[in-house]
Amino acid sequence: MITVEDLKSYRYLAKEIKSLDVELLELRASATRATANLSGLPSGKGRPNDLSTPVARIMDLSKLVEAKRNELRLKREEIEQQIAVLPANERHVLRQYYLRGRTMISIAIEMNFSDRWVKKLHARGVKKFLDSSL
Repeated sequence: MITVEDLKSYRYLAKEIKSLDVELLELRASATRATANLSGLPSGKGRPNDLSTPVARIMDLSKLVEAKRNELRLKREEIEQQIAVLPANERHVLRQYYLRGRTMISIAIEMNFSDRWVKKLHARGVKKFLDSSL
């Protein structure tokens, strides 16, 4: 049974994964720059360049992101099954808002509805969503 909190946590988890992806990309870029500078000679501070810490961080972060992606995929499958029974407009609003992370205003523009109407569709969809999970 999926709750509104599960829907919200899906959005937060998706944002967290995006943030971790950016961090991972930055770490990889930093490690790439560092390896390009390696010459086998000691660095300016009199100690050799050490990549073991950044590489370990990249590996740990990669595992964390993969685990969170798996969790997100499983939640998405559960949510999709429950959303599938809703009427088309309500299903579309919930899917776009929770699963795709879009704003109510961008959904309203796409659907050519007012943002107030999209918020009403959202509220009705959530109510039906919760009723279908009982």
